[in-house]
Amino acid sequence: MNKEILNKWIEIEKKLASEHGRFRLFGLFMKEEVWDKWFVLASAPWIDELGLDSREVIGQEYADNFSGHDLLHFSGIQLFDEDHPSVQEVLEEVHIEHGKVLLKDFEFDGYTIGRAYIISAQVLEPNAEAAR
Repeated sequence: MNKEILNKWIEIEKKLASEHGRFRLFGLFMKEEVWDKWFVLASAPWIDELGLDSREVIGQEYADNFSGHDLLHFSGIQLFDEDHPSVQEVLEEVHIEHGKVLLKDFEFDGYTIGRAYIISAQVLEPNAEAAR
């Protein structure tokens, strides 16, 4: 993934966090068997509340910020419950907000992930959204 695309995703994550609330986990993941196809993975309290509409919110930002050849590198958006065991495993390893950490060769939800850029990974206190 090139630096420009990654930086766009960091800005998208910042914007979504400021409009809707912080993410517990937000990143770009690539399964080992599907090289050069990334998917957005997100987990946040507001995602649980909005349900499928949150996929549309993230998808709209994607559509507004990318076009042409860039669109070919993404395969979709995956939403995960905050308490999902794989989300918790990433949170044990990475603590970051609006940045980038590269993880390689690990398991997530039964899949081998070849690479993942973690943009935000943080434990959120129950009242964290009230403080935002």
